Amino acid sequence: LLAGLQHGLDMERAAQLGSYIAVLVLEAMGPQEWTFDRTEALTRIAGAYGQEAANDIAAVLPH
Repeated sequence: LLAGLQHGLDMERAAQLGSYIAVLVLEAMGPQEWTFDRTEALTRIAGAYGQEAANDIAAVLPH
């Protein structure tokens, strides 16, 4: 959430990104085992929140 806000996302988009990261952590077997894949993230965010949300969040994610 805070990283999203720091990079210019509004509260809703930052919360959506933060929620996605929380899902990654919960899906991982260990506390430090999660990884981030930009393409997968944008696909899953689009599925959960819509393509407009994915486009907004994509603008602040590293390539």
